[in-house]
Amino acid sequence: MCKQKFCRRCKTSKSSRDFYACNIGTKFEKICKQCILDYKNSIVIKRKVWGVRYLGGECSKCKIGYNDENLVIFDFHHKDKKTKKSSWSFMRYWSIKRIKKELDKCILLCSNCHRLTHARIPHSRKD
Repeated sequence: MCKQKFCRRCKTSKSSRDFYACNIGTKFEKICKQCILDYKNSIVIKRKVWGVRYLGGECSKCKIGYNDENLVIFDFHHKDKKTKKSSWSFMRYWSIKRIKKELDKCILLCSNCHRLTHARIPHSRKD
């Protein structure tokens, strides 16, 4: 039988299965799993918005601009892959200071332009 716990964030009573266990014996976190997930997602979104604005808020190639509805179309493209430390999937959990250092090596591209950039194959000239 699961005990009921109260989530301090959403203010609802839930099964103890809806909470992560603490490192200390049988204790549980004070915020439920869903609220922790929602919080982490909101931080990730805020950091992506910050990053998109930091790099100018528009695709470097086609100039499509950021608005509140199209955040997901933007990618951070490293200008030189040799200097790349990480991809956004890992960077999004870093501090803003560390993210800024990595974004200084990037340009902002929409997903279409980003894929086209990576799909280009260098052509050799034959005269």
